[in-house]
Formats: sequence, C-alpha cells, structure tokens
Amino acid sequence: MFKNKKAADSFHTAFQNTQTYYNKNKKQFPPYGKQLNIAFQHGYIPTNDIFLFIGGKNAWEYARAHKHSGHDVLVLPQDSNPISFIWPVKNCSVLVFDMADTNYQIIRCLAYCLLKHQAKIVYMALQRMVVFGQGGHIL
Repeated sequence: MFKNKKAADSFHTAFQNTQTYYNKNKKQFPPYGKQLNIAFQHGYIPTNDIFLFIGGKNAWEYARAHKHSGHDVLVLPQDSNPISFIWPVKNCSVLVFDMADTNYQIIRCLAYCLLKHQAKIVYMALQRMVVFGQGGHIL
C-alpha cells in the first residue's frame, strides 16, 4: 500500500491524530452503521460480506435496494472523510463498491479505516479489483 516505511508511518501518525480529534468530537456511525452495530451487540453475525457503497445518488439507491433484499450495507457519502466514522465491521468481510469514481487516496484511507476497525478483509470493486489485507497491504 505504501512505497516505504516512512510513508506508512506518516500516514499512520496522521490517522492517529485525526482519530484522536474525532474521538474527542464524537465520531458517528456511517449511514446504516448504527443499526448494524446494534445488531452486533445483540449477537448478530453476518453470513455474507457487508456491502459498502461510496458515492452519490447511485450509492444510496444501491444500498437501499440491497438492504431490502437482506444484505448488510453501509454508505460512505460522497466527499466524506472515512476517518470521521466508526465502522462496525469487526471480524467481517467488506465488499466496497465505488459508485462515483472516488479519488484513490480516499479509497486507500477507507480500506485502512476498515482494517483498523478489525475487518477481516476488504474487497474493492473498482475498475480493477483490489484486495487489502491486515496491515493495509494490497494482496
């Protein structure tokens, strides 16, 4: 994911500083995240990947449609910072669909955030498939 250890450490430090800021300022769950978190607290375990949609209007429409068909979904609203959310993905696989040709830095940051919140694995449905494993490395 990073070209060298210095870049990785710098990104990690920036992430930690931002995370500390948001923890003090009450981070919130992303759309559909609060319901998913409540389900987890009551012992719910997903049987499939959590679908996470990024982008504009299409992301919301797809999330709504998949939610009604029984999938667990999350949405990263367009132009939102992934660090600003609490991601309820512990021990889950996450499949991310980019609906708005999102900046690659945001995609990397999102993958990092999901893994920091203990997602098992993060799959990205972009123009090319990218899989991020623990430690933020591209598999």
